[in-house]
Amino acid sequence: MMKSKQIGLISLILFIFLTEGCFLLENLVDSKITFDKNSKVATGDMDDIYGGTGSSSMTLPPNNFRYPGLKFLAWNTEPDGTGKSFLDEADVIITGEDTLYAIWRKYLPGDRGPANGYIFYVNPIFDSSWWYLEANSSYLNPIQWAKIGDFFGARGELLGDGKQNTIDILAFDSGSNAATIVNNFSVTYDNTVFNDWYLPSVDELVIIEENQYEYYSFYWDIERNTFWSSTNGTTEYGWCVKLDSTSTEKDYALKSREYKILPIRQFK
Repeated sequence: MMKSKQIGLISLILFIFLTEGCFLLENLVDSKITFDKNSKVATGDMDDIYGGTGSSSMTLPPNNFRYPGLKFLAWNTEPDGTGKSFLDEADVIITGEDTLYAIWRKYLPGDRGPANGYIFYVNPIFDSSWWYLEANSSYLNPIQWAKIGDFFGARGELLGDGKQNTIDILAFDSGSNAATIVNNFSVTYDNTVFNDWYLPSVDELVIIEENQYEYYSFYWDIERNTFWSSTNGTTEYGWCVKLDSTSTEKDYALKSREYKILPIRQFK
């Protein structure tokens, strides 16, 4: 009987030693986070980060993955986003090894775009040549539309027409005008140069006005200003838009007048 009790006591001590030993060994493992694109389409590389043994507090590095047409939302401990979420560059406490998965979503009006401008329109037809329209975060100085003359191109008024309008204007007049300034405009953001800007069509300017008050984060000081569109009117007049907090007014104006310009771009 005594021998049986001794064996039981030894077994208990051995169990405690092994479980406590495993706990200690687990806490002696270096903390590590691996980053996963969570997509075969996404690009970019991110190095693993390491902490000390046991629990470690650290700041996540900026996300360096890119998914064309989608916006990075957050990191998550599960690929489907059902785990614990962390914002970009968040402070975290980790124990042991873990993998954080990039969570992606479509851009929405008011989001900052790839060029750090504002998304002001999302194309409902996602098999088209472009998905999003992005406006620069500030406007450019006033300048004339283009020279007066027998020019009958650049008639597009609809969303997406501004790009071809700008090409048509440049073919007619490559001098100092609104289309030339926008065509030469570029933005460098996140180590990427964006030089695909163009002069918006008249309807593209109108939708900017409508959305800037619907999405409060999407706003810059363009009130009570007149902006050139890329939409041609007559040999002497071009379409402009007066942007105001109470109304949006489309109007003709002499092409020799100097109005402000707002570069936009399209992407997918």
